[in-house]
Formats: sequence, C-alpha cells, structure tokens
Amino acid sequence: MRVLCTAIITACLLLLCMAASADEADFTWQEQGDGTVIITAWTGTGDQVTVPETLGGHEVSGIAKGVFANKPNLTITLPDGITNIDKNAFGSVLNGGIPRVLCNRTSTTAQHLSCQFYDPTNAEQVLRWQNGLLKLVRYEGEPGNVTVLSGVQYISDSVFEKIGDCCIILPESVTEISNYAFASTYKLTVYLPDHVTTFLNHTLPFGGNGQYYLAKIFCDPESETAALLNVPFRAPEAPACLLSWVDGTLTLTDIETDGGPVVLPSFEISIPPEVMNTLPCFTLPSDTVRIEAEAFRGCGENRIIVPAGVESIGAYAFADSPNLLMIRFPSGEISIDNTCLSNCPHVTVYAPAGSAALLWAQGRGLETVAE
Repeated sequence: MRVLCTAIITACLLLLCMAASADEADFTWQEQGDGTVIITAWTGTGDQVTVPETLGGHEVSGIAKGVFANKPNLTITLPDGITNIDKNAFGSVLNGGIPRVLCNRTSTTAQHLSCQFYDPTNAEQVLRWQNGLLKLVRYEGEPGNVTVLSGVQYISDSVFEKIGDCCIILPESVTEISNYAFASTYKLTVYLPDHVTTFLNHTLPFGGNGQYYLAKIFCDPESETAALLNVPFRAPEAPACLLSWVDGTLTLTDIETDGGPVVLPSFEISIPPEVMNTLPCFTLPSDTVRIEAEAFRGCGENRIIVPAGVESIGAYAFADSPNLLMIRFPSGEISIDNTCLSNCPHVTVYAPAGSAALLWAQGRGLETVAE
C-alpha cells in the first residue's frame, strides 16, 4: 500500500511539473541582468493566458513589444510584479483592438500599462493610466445600477454616451469629468461627488447635439460642483425640484409633481413667479370662519388660499412649514396671531393693498405682495 501511495504522489508531482513546464514552454524571455526577465514572445493557444510571476526561476518584470498584439479575443491576467510594459505590448486599438488585460489597478502593473485594462472585480469598466490619472475610458456593461470603481479619478469622453435607463454613482475619487461623458443619455440618474470641480466643457458632459436628455443629476447644491453645473440638477433631498445656477443665484427652474405638495430644498433658492404658479395650491373651504391654533402647523403645502369669510387665525396655525411659499389672505377685517407664520422661512404673504392682513404681515417683517 505504501508503495502504491508513493507512486501516486510521484505521478501527481510529475504531472504538475509537466504542466508548469508546458506553461513556460509557451513563453520566450530575456534576462535583464538584475535577476528579472522580460517576456519577448508567447506562442500559446486558447482565449486565456495567465502570465506567471517567474520564468526560469527569475521574476517576470516586463513585457516586450508585440508579445500579445493582434489577439483581441484573448484575456490576459498579469502578475503585480511587472514594472515595464512596452506601449505596443498588446497591440493598438486602431489595428484590430487589444485583448482584455486584467490586473489590480492599485498595483505597479496597472500603473505601468500604456493601454486600456480591466479590473478583475468589474471587467465591464475599461480603465487606463494616463498622465498620472486613473481614467474610466469605456463602459461595456448593460444599463442598470453602475457604481464606478473606487479609485477612478477621471471620467473620459463619451464613457456613458447614449446609455439609457441607468443610475450611475461616481466615487469620491473622481476629480474631473470630460466632454460628452454622459451625452445623449435618457432616463439617466447621476450622483456626483461634492468636490468635483473640473468639467472640461461645462455645457457638454450632460448633453449633446443641442439635446437635453438627462433625467437627474444629484449633488450637494452648496458645493463647488453645483456652482459649476450649467445644466439643471437636483438635490437628493428634493428630487422633484430642478435647480440651476442663474447669474450666480441658485434657482428653481422647473418641478415635477403628481399634484401633491413639493418638498423644497432646505437651502436658499430663488423661485421665479412662473415656477411658483405651477406649484400645487391648497384652498381652504369657502365656509371657513376660524382657523384654530396649530391647525396647519408643519403642513407640507406650497401655496395656501384663505377664503374671504375667515375672521380669525390662531397661534402657530401655519408655523414650522418650510415648504410654504405663498399664503393669500382676503380683504376685510381679520384677526391674525403673531405666531401664525413662525418658522416659515420661504413664505410670501399676498393680500389686497391696504388690507388688515397686508399691514399685519408688513408689521411682522414678512415678504409681501400687495394685490
């Protein structure tokens, strides 16, 4: 039995040695005089090849010109120890395409690549090291939720051009977005990092050919990102509101509502009259005589019309309503508690000129419009 086991083990070791030598037999290499070798040719077959860490007992440090050229259907996995890759080692994109080069993007290998490569964790995103930046240069996946690989610093031209029905989340590592990166898209949601400060052409990353296809751009409107955007965008807290920077002022340019109240951003924005008039309006019943204390406190309404028959409004009746933009009071005598509109930072009071309600609002320092 012991003899049989020894024979089996010996056979297995022999097979492993044969496999290893068969792999090495596919490669030709040249010693560099520093204990490392550079691969100069590969004669293997199949559609996948893993470059070994060592050949002939020497660490593999590089790949010479043309070793994997003209093999666009080949998937190549590189070891991390490679530090010298000829710019034509994998061929040219213009001459039939390059193979799929898989490597760890944080390794020395990746940083020395002069061609496009793939991260093994997400081979749908094609990367390139260029001018010291890790760039996303192409997306080969299907529409859906796309989280760009962490560490990517630059979104290149046309990466997501014409992709539809997609949610793209950019990592905090992104610092620049190039021309047409999201051009001619539709049903697209993009989450931008707050610190993005460079758009190579401000009007082009999110549009193209004079068309506006973008659905939603989410970003922190108080950041430099938002200030640089020359296209409508949204804050995550108020997705129904389309915002734009107009002459240095953050402006609500459009809204998308199903008829219910619209939640407004918590920061200061300008709302043009034509947009204000499209916001939902709530009219109290015409037979209302009194509005009791705290009756609508914390309401989510955007516009409220108080009917002509109301005689009194109690304490905090409409207080703590940050989404309340307009309240219209009637003419005639009306008793209004001074706390009626407490903590309604965006409200404007509309009332007939000379009316008790208008004088009350002016006395409280509120924004008013005399009708």
